[in-house]
Amino acid sequence: MSDQERQWRRGCLSCLVVVLMLVAGVAGYLWHQYAAFEGDPKPDVAKAARSATGRAADGQATAELDAQLGRVRAALPWATPLGTAVSDVCQTGEQPGLWGPRRWEPVFCRRSVTYFAALDGDFQQRLADLDQVLDAGWQPLDGDDGGPDSRGPGLVGVFTREQRDRPQPSGGSATPSATPTPSATPTTELPRQVVVNYRFKPAAPGSSGPAGPLNPQPDAKVEVDRAPAFPTPEQRHDYGDGESYYLDWQPVDAGTLAAAFPVHGLVVAITVTAGYDPAPAQPSPTPTLRPAPDYSPCWSGSHCP
Repeated sequence: MSDQERQWRRGCLSCLVVVLMLVAGVAGYLWHQYAAFEGDPKPDVAKAARSATGRAADGQATAELDAQLGRVRAALPWATPLGTAVSDVCQTGEQPGLWGPRRWEPVFCRRSVTYFAALDGDFQQRLADLDQVLDAGWQPLDGDDGGPDSRGPGLVGVFTREQRDRPQPSGGSATPSATPTPSATPTTELPRQVVVNYRFKPAAPGSSGPAGPLNPQPDAKVEVDRAPAFPTPEQRHDYGDGESYYLDWQPVDAGTLAAAFPVHGLVVAITVTAGYDPAPAQPSPTPTLRPAPDYSPCWSGSHCP
């Protein structure tokens, strides 16, 4: 066989491999589309959110969050209110996977309320004041989603850590004193933002807290900023085609928050969140008692025991 024939055969073989790969890819895509078409129907998010069970769960979450935030606001008479934002949304989503029928996540809802306020005075001192207020019912977490036993350092502790880790000017010391002393004037070495996540403390021994087991994320977040930084209001996200439904949406304009400077020195955002399930609990099936296959009713006679 000549070299020219061998090259021709190799070329044909390469073309055949490419064609087979294309055919396999097209077949896989068509199968995926068919499987998705034959999958489960998309949950009716709006119907679940407006159902009696959904409304009841939403009402409970609203009452719990309003109570938690109300106690904190009442203890902050020295804060200047800037507005309150509310987001109450129910969502579903397609479960990840390339092959097989389409599957949808159960409808799940989450309500969050954010109170924005302006603060005056020394940064560190105001953080200490907030720590004292929040310690009555909120436990700081160590990280974004720490467990109930992973107690974090609180606002002053995070401030101290951030200050220690920030680059210091030449000749400066990055090690804070054991007892932080508020400075008279904020300097460039101070952090511009302090953020701490919280879990509500249980109301009674053995309780899981007001938000209950349906809230896997932290129950609350406190963010304190100094100019030019300020908290970013939550954005609305309408996912897919009917995959999200807002029961309540009350935004706060970012310009309102930015306008707090330079009249005030600090802006705080206190967010409380609760997740809830709008679907009614499914009752356990009641077993149907049936006679055994060899059972025969006994009326009288020798066959009766």
